[in-house]
Amino acid sequence: MRECKTRPRRPSNASLTLILCAWTEVELLSALGVKVRTGQLPRTGAEAALDAYSHLVSPQLRHLPVDDSDHRRTLLLLNGWQTALKAGDGLHLAIAANHGATIYTLDRGLTAAAKTLGLAAELLD
Repeated sequence: MRECKTRPRRPSNASLTLILCAWTEVELLSALGVKVRTGQLPRTGAEAALDAYSHLVSPQLRHLPVDDSDHRRTLLLLNGWQTALKAGDGLHLAIAANHGATIYTLDRGLTAAAKTLGLAAELLD
């Protein structure tokens, strides 16, 4: 794999609509639960994070539903085992692709899988 020598520009708030799907909210709640159960975060901290997300972040985003076409596209992306893509990340890519959106992520593996599959993704650092 060739390493990128230039940094992608961070998306400008003025020219970009930030989109979120329900699956992302499921993952957030799950991640907070893992942190609470493993003792890395007190329950009150998780509740505060969820409250901040719900009141400060979520209202600023355009929300997309997850529907059957997203699941069908995920199956197509996973079929053939061309990448190390897992089901959840495949669903993220499918939803973005179905809406003509670019994924902006900190996940190098997700970015690489998207590029391999011909989907729009940019690695943020």
